[in-house]
Amino acid sequence: MNSTTQKRVCIIGGGASGITAIKQLLDEGHVPVCFERSADMGGVFNYKKDQDSAVESGLVNGVYKNTVLTISNYLMCFSDLPPTGRRRHWHHTEYRQYLSDYIDKFNLAPHINLQHRVTKVVPVNQGTNGYQVTVQGPNGAEQVQQFDALAVCSGTHQIANIPNIKGLESFAGKISHGSQYNTSDMAKGKRVLCVGLGESSADITREISETADECHLALRSYPFLIPRNLNHSSSDAWTSRLHHDYHTPKHESAISYLMLLVYYLLLRPFLFKRDRAKMDSFDQDTSQNMLDLNTPGSTENVKLIKAWNYLSKGRRFATKNVTFVPNIINGKIQVNASGIDRFTAQQVIFNDGTRKDIDLVMFATGYKENFDFIEGFQLKDNNVRNLFMNSIPTDLHNCAFIGWARPVTGGIPACSEMAARYFALLVSGKRKIPADAQQRIAADQKFYHEFYSKNSPTLNTVVGWKRHLENLAELIGCQVHTARYILQPGLFVRLFAGSLVPSQYRLEGPHAMPDSAARSIREIPITLPSSHILYGIKMNLSNKFKFLRQRALARKTNLDYSEFFSEWFRFDIPLTLKDIHRFSFRADDFNKKFNKL
Repeated sequence: MNSTTQKRVCIIGGGASGITAIKQLLDEGHVPVCFERSADMGGVFNYKKDQDSAVESGLVNGVYKNTVLTISNYLMCFSDLPPTGRRRHWHHTEYRQYLSDYIDKFNLAPHINLQHRVTKVVPVNQGTNGYQVTVQGPNGAEQVQQFDALAVCSGTHQIANIPNIKGLESFAGKISHGSQYNTSDMAKGKRVLCVGLGESSADITREISETADECHLALRSYPFLIPRNLNHSSSDAWTSRLHHDYHTPKHESAISYLMLLVYYLLLRPFLFKRDRAKMDSFDQDTSQNMLDLNTPGSTENVKLIKAWNYLSKGRRFATKNVTFVPNIINGKIQVNASGIDRFTAQQVIFNDGTRKDIDLVMFATGYKENFDFIEGFQLKDNNVRNLFMNSIPTDLHNCAFIGWARPVTGGIPACSEMAARYFALLVSGKRKIPADAQQRIAADQKFYHEFYSKNSPTLNTVVGWKRHLENLAELIGCQVHTARYILQPGLFVRLFAGSLVPSQYRLEGPHAMPDSAARSIREIPITLPSSHILYGIKMNLSNKFKFLRQRALARKTNLDYSEFFSEWFRFDIPLTLKDIHRFSFRADDFNKKFNKL
């Protein structure tokens, strides 16, 4: 690339999103300069043993001592460095090592400036004349640097969100947030209230319940739970083209599905052979039939999961961590799902009238966005859904927010990598923001409101794994044309029945790695049961042909999502009305709404 097209790009944040942004910009011949405010790279995976000093210095921690990733290694990786070996859920230290290996492999360290904090960004003429970036160095001195483009990669874990609850200001005990959590030692001898139940809270609440005198869990709605183990493998192994293509039908041809059906009927024993590993993704013996890390697949555990999935009504972000469930069953965690009415100096009062004495409140209530450091920039409603592809502002030139797309199943890093690839091509002038970007933004807003945000209105970063990545792939030019691989049956079958791994987006397009990508895809075993594969083929074929689609839609109108989401696994353990009542955990008349299942 010559000097007239080579751009100097400011990258804010040295976590996974910033690291892959450096790599993708280097591939396009640009000059990335990354500023990371902490003393090491890794972002939320830069584990800090001393949480108190980290908080005092303005940093928050995304991981705690015992963090194990909710997404398996093959979906948490980048497409240009897939892992080797079997599918596993990494401990946070293993993923941090993966990021270090990525930096070393592509020699990214010279582009990262540690202990440098960006305090102000001034877009010059809406970015058309670049960006003036004020950077504070390790000694506190500030300097202004000029850049051609800007990538904000600091992510969502920046400002802890403490909800505004009546009486909280008068509470005499300690108030903490999940970003300050490291171990449960802080809960010893205390009566603790945990508020909220996302994937981190599932761990934090369970750990606190092991050491606290009392542990109460406050919910205002029921989560949709996915065990991290299904059929002796990681549940995200089921994140396949077959299961996710129904919402992105334009990307696959009817010919591909017809050939998939032919291969299934004629060569199923050879091409669709399932892997039955001896150890699951947590290194537990598969004969134990564990639902999650140290979580047995007992009848009571399964019934609670099914009851909450029924009550959740589906269509919300999935909590992919059920390790806390046994401690609800054994009474270590006391749940109240009516929501919090108010606090007093020593008590929490729930909406159903229940009162509990508490000493410590642990909020696991997410984070807030703040883009005030960009002078003159106002994101509509402070909502990243108003960015094109949850990344590109249409009113700033050569600018991207990378790391604000969180897939329901799949990893944020892969979404960030695809956004970074598109951004790098925009900076090169090889791609343009489409003329209908605003219409596409509106279409995404409508889709995600219907499927996720209707029941969880604050989850504006949530995206569908295949929908989001396929749309980005189309913009980049690396979409997977499955019909091209029909004569490579081993690869073709895995593109549908195997996992939707990031490597597929290196088969074609800019900076493709076709040989290594195909090899990586072939090496990952198929784990979907045969019945699910055949069902997926039928559903997607019915979506391709008008007369079959009409029959499918007729069936869909009679579909009860509550029932569907409660019965999608462990068919041998049925859910009963009694289970709904006993696992609702409310003292009001809520259960009167349910007189039949």
